[in-house]
Amino acid sequence: MGNLSPGAQGADDPLWNYLVMPFISGIVGWGTNVVALKMTFYPLEFQPSFLKFYQPSEQPFGLFGWQGIIPAKAGKMAGKSVDLMTEKLIDVQEVFSRLDPLRFSKVMEAGMLDMMSKIVHEIAAKWLPPGVWDRTPKSVQEETVLKALDEAPKFLSAFMNDIKDHIEMYFDLKHMVVTNMVKKQGTT
Repeated sequence: MGNLSPGAQGADDPLWNYLVMPFISGIVGWGTNVVALKMTFYPLEFQPSFLKFYQPSEQPFGLFGWQGIIPAKAGKMAGKSVDLMTEKLIDVQEVFSRLDPLRFSKVMEAGMLDMMSKIVHEIAAKWLPPGVWDRTPKSVQEETVLKALDEAPKFLSAFMNDIKDHIEMYFDLKHMVVTNMVKKQGTT
């Protein structure tokens, strides 16, 4: 049998082999971490897009390509986040019940004049016979807008009270968040 004593096997190895090992290991470890992070977050869309024959739902891999893990599962992750927030942290009904309808109508007052003018002109053009609104004197048009503006706070208060009572009918928080989370980057 040969010499099996510890240290005897590596006695002929040069010292530089042992000095280089930590550096090589560090470079390999760093490289695999960089590749893992890149594959987690990029690409945002399936690549190459012209080879997207098959990609299972919410999976990063396809038949001939790859999409980042996070972008591929964005909808599912956003849905779980909203569920967690609305079940454990936020009660949407309670948040909306804190809104003061009168204060809301006061805050909206500043932008209402321009908006109301556009709304009245659109509705008049749609419901009046063609050309009647355009031939109506400017003073009458302005008076109509001002009358609608006077009625706006009552409408906004009633509207806000209805929203507070039926928030789930008007506002789907989960759908809104998930839709915006999976929206393509660069679109607004």
